[in-house]
Amino acid sequence: MMEEQTDMYNQDDGWVACSPDTVDMNAEALAGLARLTGFFNPFLLLLVSLFVATESAAMNASNESRSGAFRPVQSTAEAKTQLAGWIIPGSPISDSVRNLASQGFTCQTTMPLSPDAQLSVVCSYLIPPPPPPQQRLVTPITPVTWIVTLNSKDGTTTGDFKVVRSPKGIGE
Repeated sequence: MMEEQTDMYNQDDGWVACSPDTVDMNAEALAGLARLTGFFNPFLLLLVSLFVATESAAMNASNESRSGAFRPVQSTAEAKTQLAGWIIPGSPISDSVRNLASQGFTCQTTMPLSPDAQLSVVCSYLIPPPPPPQQRLVTPITPVTWIVTLNSKDGTTTGDFKVVRSPKGIGE
């Protein structure tokens, strides 16, 4: 008596035994589907892939400034772009302060720093100190301090904001 040969195929969590006939039927079904869709199959697959990749990249770029933590190691221009997701002109200045505080900034109301502002709020972000030398694997980065100044013309809504990095980045 001759036994039918079976092959083992991985299916998600385990291995499944399949006869060569089952494999041939699946291959024929896939070949039929490919014939049915004809020439456009690779082209459509490419278009769909490009569309999904483009949409995914665009969504990541737009959400990057609004989600995630403040990145202290970046240029001033990059920081201003990231902060623009949390500081929205025309919104209540208290919302902007709350958003910055949630990112680790410490904010204080000061005398207006702009001639056309009724209210200014200065927020600072300090990179936490590095661990003691015996607990470090690498040399720590240069401590960076970020200063964000929020100005309000009417004293209640966010107007413009300025961003300063100390020490300045390379090329700034």
